[in-house]
Amino acid sequence: MVVSDKIVAPLYLDQLVRGLSDLKVICKVLPAGEGTKNLSTMSELFEVMLKASCSRSVTVIALGGGVVGDIAGFAAACYQRGVDFL
Repeated sequence: MVVSDKIVAPLYLDQLVRGLSDLKVICKVLPAGEGTKNLSTMSELFEVMLKASCSRSVTVIALGGGVVGDIAGFAAACYQRGVDFL
C-alpha cells in the first residue's frame, strides 16, 4: 500500500507503481498538510486496507515526508498489530 499526498503523488506515484508492477499495489492519496493527521484519516487508511483484504504481509510505503510519513507509519504500526513500513 502506497500512501502519498496531493503534492507528491502527481510527481512520483505513477513511476513508483510502475516499478512495483509485479505486486498488487493499492494507493491512497491524502490532502497535504498537518490537518490530515487525524482519526478520520486513519480510519480511511484502515478501510482501504481492509477492502483490499490486506494481510500481515502488506507493506505500507510512505511516498512523501512529514505528515505522510507520520500517518503512514502510524497506520503500519497499528494495522493487524504492525506490518512492514518503508
